[in-house]
Amino acid sequence: MQSNYTPRDSYVQVTDRIIELLEKGTIPWHKPWNSDVGRPRSLATLKPYHGINLLILGSVDYQSPFWVTFNEAKRRGGFVKKGQSALWVVFWKWIEVQDEKEANGIKLIPLLKSTPVFNTDQTTLQDIPKVERAQRDIPTAESIIANMQNPPQIFWGGVRACYQPGNDAIHLPVRAAFDSDEEYYSTLFHEMTHATGHEKRLDRDRVALIDDSAKDRYSKEELIAEMGSAFLMVECGIENTLPLSAGYISGWLRVLKNDKRIIVYAAANAQRAVDYILGKEKEGE
Repeated sequence: MQSNYTPRDSYVQVTDRIIELLEKGTIPWHKPWNSDVGRPRSLATLKPYHGINLLILGSVDYQSPFWVTFNEAKRRGGFVKKGQSALWVVFWKWIEVQDEKEANGIKLIPLLKSTPVFNTDQTTLQDIPKVERAQRDIPTAESIIANMQNPPQIFWGGVRACYQPGNDAIHLPVRAAFDSDEEYYSTLFHEMTHATGHEKRLDRDRVALIDDSAKDRYSKEELIAEMGSAFLMVECGIENTLPLSAGYISGWLRVLKNDKRIIVYAAANAQRAVDYILGKEKEGE
């Protein structure tokens, strides 16, 4: 039994899963992994998943962090247990199309593809590698903040948190004003992600329109910052379990139902922002 899903457009598959979680009151970019188990990983490569795949696979509770395709489980001498449902992970595949404007008449364009995977708990596989439980690491969080390349200025004081593109500065309340480390770091990482969109960094579309007075809270840029913060919290092993209002959830549901591509777009840009902040290339999806 490979999956209960019927193959559909990859954007729809991903978005429908995120909508399903939001409708249940789970915000996948707010708590994108199970800290007792560790971040989701591919059993074939042992590498952790990133971006949207981290959100998708981190949304379910299993005792194993490892995921496999149906064929990979079979190749390893096991099989998927009867009645198990897969989750879909996505990846980009470059395809050739004819384009007279190109010198060789060929242009490469990215195509989003998806494939079903199963947690190893859903299979008969044995001898699964052991992964150390993630530790809450405040020094890592502080190191990320201190070592960001080409950083914006950060000013502490006042009562609101925001990033101002005009003077390329982050403004935060004083540290003592936050109720917890989780709240402090998630807020600062959110604003740092916004800052990566500045023209002297990643030059992301529309970042110049996002400021403290922006009326459209649920913009693409805001979703990028939400996810960027979550991905950075994962890097530190810090869970963001702060409660959020029903209005917050309903707002994102409206956006995702109206645009089936926004979640994949935002996750890809958030991962790129995180890679910039960490000063490293993406390890792979």
